Amino acid sequence: MRHVMILGLLFLAGPVLGQESRQVALEKDKPAIPAIQEPAVKPMRTSAARELRQLVAQPTDALRGGIDPGTPLRDALDTIARLISKGPNAVPIHIDYVFFKGYFNDEPDIVDQKKVGLPSLPKGQSVTLDASLRQLLRPIAATYLIQGNRIVIVPDKLQFHDRSCADALRVSLQADKLPLNDALEQLSENSGISIVVDPAVGEKATMPLNAVLVNVPVTTAVRVLANMADLKPVVMDNVLYVTTKDKAKELIEGGEAEQLPIISRISGPA
Repeated sequence: MRHVMILGLLFLAGPVLGQESRQVALEKDKPAIPAIQEPAVKPMRTSAARELRQLVAQPTDALRGGIDPGTPLRDALDTIARLISKGPNAVPIHIDYVFFKGYFNDEPDIVDQKKVGLPSLPKGQSVTLDASLRQLLRPIAATYLIQGNRIVIVPDKLQFHDRSCADALRVSLQADKLPLNDALEQLSENSGISIVVDPAVGEKATMPLNAVLVNVPVTTAVRVLANMADLKPVVMDNVLYVTTKDKAKELIEGGEAEQLPIISRISGPA
């Protein structure tokens, strides 16, 4: 009787074991599911303007010999460009004469003949290019902007209401679903003008925009893009500040900011 029970159990287990064997075989025949790979993190793109800003902020002893007092500005800038440039990575330094219309008895071309100089540095001491340029340009009421991969010499106080400033600060932009803050960053890097977005605007800062701007004043470009996101830019010293319309009104009425001028209403210098 015992043998009959064992045989019965084996008989009953047989189909189950057979099904398990067939299941294992089927599992082996299934194509392997590829492992899910995390997307590769793309390295952040470093713009030419950002690289140049880093360069001018680094201490260097390239100018330790100084520049003789009485050196024409154009010659001094050529000397600086030669000393800080390495191989093919030359740093062009330009004087934008359009900015200087209305200066120096309305003869902007003479700015490159203005006499400047830099003192020599004590042994072992270094200085940033930013500090050297500002010290060099201060006596002639000038400063510099970084536009893309070049340094541009301009008056130390940008007058956004002046036609010459509007004409000099022209930009182009092609935006295809480009977030507002990225579009404004491109305008800033191409013009050298500081453009700041108020954090209070929230999600509007990342609103995707479609626009093609060709050779337009940077102030007009900022106004157009801000308007597309229902925002408003104002002028705070040399900064274009993009904020909500209500806050822009408060800043202007409180004397903390100025209305961004409309270029079409600006007349040229007298």
